[in-house]
Amino acid sequence: GIESFQLAKHFTSIKNLTDSTNNNLLFDLIILSATSLQELSTLSSQLSTLITNNTKIFVESTGSIQLEPFVRMSINSNHHINVLSIVSDLDIRQVDSQTNRYKQFGPKEKQNTIYLGDGSSKSYGSTTQNLLNTFERLFTKLFPNESLNLCGFSAREFLKVQWELALTQICFDPLLIMLEETSCKNLPNLILAKPLI
Repeated sequence: GIESFQLAKHFTSIKNLTDSTNNNLLFDLIILSATSLQELSTLSSQLSTLITNNTKIFVESTGSIQLEPFVRMSINSNHHINVLSIVSDLDIRQVDSQTNRYKQFGPKEKQNTIYLGDGSSKSYGSTTQNLLNTFERLFTKLFPNESLNLCGFSAREFLKVQWELALTQICFDPLLIMLEETSCKNLPNLILAKPLI
């Protein structure tokens, strides 16, 4: 939309960050996003020198399922790390790779939802519930126009939401790209799309 921000400090890689700070930096909160599992594994392993037992990691896992154990394994640290996922139904896409321009698609009047949880655990302990409550308050302040949902502190419900959001991307994103379309609603109007759907 019309929102914008400017970063006070910007680093192009974790190596660039650690070199600039002489490796004297530890993070309390990391929000991790990657374009592939290979990149996620690489970034996670590079984070091992920047974390402590108190570090909380959120993996942006919209369109993916149960990335939390993969991140924990990739970090390969002696620390017990809290890894949670953040999933949203926001449809934000990069529209120009040269200028890093992004655009939000979908109806503007619809209130989008951000989900927080851990789809890899069987149930949440009191520590995870307290963390989710804390981050619910933080994300509510950061995103006042969006709805926040903790899925009733149910790992099963959170996993269900992950699947619901991932299935549409797994099934329809390649089709949208092939047919140069931006909305699934327009696919039935395309002759080529009908047999594929």
